[in-house]
Amino acid sequence: MEVSKCLMAVSKGLVEVSKYFMAVSDCHMAVGKCLMEVSEYFSEVSKCLIEVINGIMWICKCLMGVGKYFMAASKGLMAVTKCITAVSTFHLNLIFAKTDFL
Repeated sequence: MEVSKCLMAVSKGLVEVSKYFMAVSDCHMAVGKCLMEVSEYFSEVSKCLIEVINGIMWICKCLMGVGKYFMAASKGLMAVTKCITAVSTFHLNLIFAKTDFL
């Protein structure tokens, strides 16, 4: 009879231990699901950041293109300025040449 009571107590204890391990297992499953959701969230954030970086790179390329046009325009204006300076110098030389002959 004592052995039977002892075995019943051990059986109940094992059931309680089993419940504990089931609870721990459920907790681990919940943590795993949470980590999967966090991983998916960071994956989406990563994709978003990649798109932002691509946008910034595109803007930089556009600005570089605009800079090239401004550089070309600046060179053109420099050439026009040199031409005007040459023409002005030529006219001044003509004026001084006329006054020398007079």
